Amino acid sequence: MKIEFGTKALKFLSKLEKGSKERVFKKLKWERDIYRIRI
Repeated sequence: MKIEFGTKALKFLSKLEKGSKERVFKKLKWERDIYRIRI
């Protein structure tokens, strides 16, 4: 399972606590799709 996030998403993930990572992961999923469409 290879996932490539934008630098913005990576910085955002690094700030999160381990507990909230799974919760925000779903939110970042659609952001990743936006990055893919943009590129």
